[in-house]
Amino acid sequence: MSLQQHLQQIGWRPRNFIRFGLHVFEHSFSRSQVYPTGDGHAWFSPIVPRNGEEFIHAHKVFTKAAREMNITSAPISVTNVPMSWQYRTYLYLFPVFVSRSDKERNRKSVDDFNKLITLAAENGWSEYRTPPIFQDAVAATYSFNNNILLKFQERLKDAIDPHGILAPGRGGIWPKRYRENS
Repeated sequence: MSLQQHLQQIGWRPRNFIRFGLHVFEHSFSRSQVYPTGDGHAWFSPIVPRNGEEFIHAHKVFTKAAREMNITSAPISVTNVPMSWQYRTYLYLFPVFVSRSDKERNRKSVDDFNKLITLAAENGWSEYRTPPIFQDAVAATYSFNNNILLKFQERLKDAIDPHGILAPGRGGIWPKRYRENS
């Protein structure tokens, strides 16, 4: 029995999709129909202010970008309906797929993800939870006042973890011994 059949059998309904009157349940579990089973993804998940104008603007921006980059993996349009569990923001979620065997696909996915990070930053949005490979790129988007936030975080990191052994590089914050070598 497939996951979709099991969820239908137990009566599970995707509330976010039903709330918007969209009947897309049959598309929610179709990743293996698009890419080979066993391959993975990295979620691109920008945070957008929670108001109607920003919602429409973000949808236009990300739909246009996804079409230009040929990212067609989300179940609704080329991007998902934004998640609304956060009080003050919408959170878009759509996967950028990677492959175990297709290096060219992976290069394109990394390039696409970096373009999406830049596009979000140009519109004043940032990432919710970035995969480790992209954390430096996201941290670099917080460039206000000559990167004062990153400098403050690095100073805290050095004070709390002077040897740089606790999660070096997590969130784009590297300990001093790694910053000196870069």
